[in-house]
Amino acid sequence: MAAAIAKKRALQLTNVLENGETEFNFGYAKRMSDGKGIAFGCLRWRTGFGDGLSIIQSYARAKPGTALARYLPAMEAIKRSKEPGKLTGMDGFEAAVSQAASRDPIFRSIQRDEVDELYWLPSQGRAQSLGLRYDLSKSLLYDTWVQHGQEDKPGRAALGTDTIIEMTNNATSRPAGRGGAAERDWVLAFLDSRQYALATAQGLWRNWRSTVKRIDVYRQLIAAGAWNFDRPIVLGSAPRSSNSWNVAESSFGNHCIS
Repeated sequence: MAAAIAKKRALQLTNVLENGETEFNFGYAKRMSDGKGIAFGCLRWRTGFGDGLSIIQSYARAKPGTALARYLPAMEAIKRSKEPGKLTGMDGFEAAVSQAASRDPIFRSIQRDEVDELYWLPSQGRAQSLGLRYDLSKSLLYDTWVQHGQEDKPGRAALGTDTIIEMTNNATSRPAGRGGAAERDWVLAFLDSRQYALATAQGLWRNWRSTVKRIDVYRQLIAAGAWNFDRPIVLGSAPRSSNSWNVAESSFGNHCIS
């Protein structure tokens, strides 16, 4: 039960940092001006990359005849073109996503499964291999996996989680996990490495430079002593209590992560 609650809080925390809300918005769909196409679904997958294509492919397999299936040829062509910002053949996609999310629990379930398979499970497998024990450490690795992915972007335009871990290991004198001071020191070094990765992102990922404030949230959680997510997390000026981890960070609004 404790592990399930810690996972729920980790997912909600990342959703606040990524999307500004605690709960998943499965029907979100918006055309962006960053050269990556339409952002859609609970983790803002992109039509111009494989993650967005995978969501629609999975849904089409689970729900033959869905209206979203008609966008698969266009999404596949966009991926082949290596021009992720292209929107040829995507007219009406946003409305179709919203409709599927509001009417079909299968579409919502597909997205939840993808969160687990693409981000939560691999990030937690890596946390285990590193020996990380604290909920905060595991949450941080998941948050990094969601934003950075596992591998570097082409040409190292933006660094992936694997590289950030390698940088951290090179900067520290002892192994990552097993709790205690060693894990705490490793996490602090990891935050430094990740902040560098965000601040130096290039090309399509240059907008990451404006997201370094999400590192501040984790630093404030550490300052509060929230190594284990054994109580609710309160960000900003949302109602607080003596039985919550309280973080003053207000860049992401006021949120109660229960």
